[in-house]
Amino acid sequence: MITDLGSSAEMIRRGNVEGFSKGSYAEIGDGDPTTAVALELDIIAAVVIGGASLAGGRGSALGSIIGALIITLLYNGCVMLRVDDWVQKVLIGGIIVAAVWFDGIRYKGANNYS
Repeated sequence: MITDLGSSAEMIRRGNVEGFSKGSYAEIGDGDPTTAVALELDIIAAVVIGGASLAGGRGSALGSIIGALIITLLYNGCVMLRVDDWVQKVLIGGIIVAAVWFDGIRYKGANNYS
């Protein structure tokens, strides 16, 4: 019985066992649990700006991508204008508050007319 790690049983049956075995074992590195620490505000901002409702049930991947692009443009603009980091965070927080406020208006309006 031949045992191998890979996705193609046909390749093993054809006799490429030795070459396939050597190439199919990948070195898996450790995941860093601190990779996205302190990016929660940016992630929430991107999703809310992209049109997702914090009340749930609405939003799309494309909207989130567009929201992430808007956040990136804002950060790049702030860097080019030499705005301090804390001011950037206040700006992004204000944008989140405004987006949530508009979402609340839109959500209430949708419930009043349905």
